Amino acid sequence: PGSAARRAQRSAAGGRGGAVSTGEPGEPATMALTAETVKAGLSQVERTLDGTGLAYTKLDVSGKEVASLEADVLSPYAHLRYLMASGNSLEDASALAALPSLLSADLHANKIAAVPDLGALAYFQALDLSENEVASLEGLNLPKLTYLNVASNKLESLAGADKLAAVQRLDVSKNALKSFEGLGAVPTLSELVASGNAIESLAGLEGATGVTSIVADGNALVSLDGLAAEALGKLVSLSLAGNQIADVAEVAKLAALPALKSLTLADNEVAGGDEYRQEVLVVLPRLQVLDGERVTVEERREANRVAAERAEEAAAA
Repeated sequence: PGSAARRAQRSAAGGRGGAVSTGEPGEPATMALTAETVKAGLSQVERTLDGTGLAYTKLDVSGKEVASLEADVLSPYAHLRYLMASGNSLEDASALAALPSLLSADLHANKIAAVPDLGALAYFQALDLSENEVASLEGLNLPKLTYLNVASNKLESLAGADKLAAVQRLDVSKNALKSFEGLGAVPTLSELVASGNAIESLAGLEGATGVTSIVADGNALVSLDGLAAEALGKLVSLSLAGNQIADVAEVAKLAALPALKSLTLADNEVAGGDEYRQEVLVVLPRLQVLDGERVTVEERREANRVAAERAEEAAAA
């Protein structure tokens, strides 16, 4: 139905409060957001961004069986900054463009298949689309966004992520990624979470020159090729638990990362080896935390001794 028909349906609903079915007879009902549902979910009165008065800034319509957001229902609340609409049946979120003051939106656990174009929103900074049906990041237009969560979707590639010109935190865990290819140049990115994929290679991180933390637990990594100092010179924390890294020789490749201080390798084959912690500290002497445990003075002293002995043996050979 068109917008006029939807308005008529909402008017007919009177004071019932909840969403209104817009489905045709014999078809599964779709529930449109009503003015009554919006009014019931409003809270947090604050001064408006332009300083001219006071207005509601928070709307929570989570778990209301809503399958569509209506721009004409939202637009009277132009001063809304925070929207919570998780646990519904939303397939599209483009109506959020009717909220010019919006700062963040939590839309997790819906049925959204594409990241909405909200490039016109001057203040929009945080978007949670986890547990949806997003299959591609192509065509992104979210120039102010600093946080994007697309965990538990259907992504097979990160192509298009380079359009996130301001992103600082990106969560792409529990998708179908096999590498970081497509991530592109994202110099503002600081935290990357990519656990629970099928990542076999660290290739594609070359453009993440500002990243300080990477979590890639539960993937299919065998090799640690692709971590170069010129690309990841600011990386401080790297978590690779639950992968398939079997040899300390692979771990030694991380010595190229000058800022690396914390490393997690639990539940890899290499972590079950004899003298595991000592062997890692021999090849990564700057490490401060291994598998969540701070390196002790004794461990560092022993690792340095072993490294010196091996250096002497190698020089004498």
